[in-house]
Amino acid sequence: MVACWHLWKWRNKSIFEEDFQRPNNPTNVILKMALEIDRCEQTHLDGWTHRSDTVYIGWKQPREEWFKLNCDDAHKSSVHLSGCVGQILNSNGRCVSSFTRKIGSCDAFHAEMWGTYIKMDLARRMDKSSSSGE
Repeated sequence: MVACWHLWKWRNKSIFEEDFQRPNNPTNVILKMALEIDRCEQTHLDGWTHRSDTVYIGWKQPREEWFKLNCDDAHKSSVHLSGCVGQILNSNGRCVSSFTRKIGSCDAFHAEMWGTYIKMDLARRMDKSSSSGE
């Protein structure tokens, strides 16, 4: 989870911060944070009982001849910049089309709406009427 968080954070910083430089040794940065989290859990949560649930996440394949529209949006509130990226996948999980857009100045809600509009417009222009969105 720590690796995914760092990769997502670095991706967004590279889009929205012109002077951002990825770490020279990302593995060390990720491991350092994972060890720090582990140390904190052992130090501060020792003896505590807590409930743990396993939640499986993943891509669900659409029905045959259908397409899945995947889209993700990013928003940097300090500079009011937003962008989105998306793809259209066939029932085998193959990408048949993709897009990236710099949306510009708006809030997170409007970035989400723009992402939805762009992916639906792309599906319409490609005549992919049998589509489901995520």
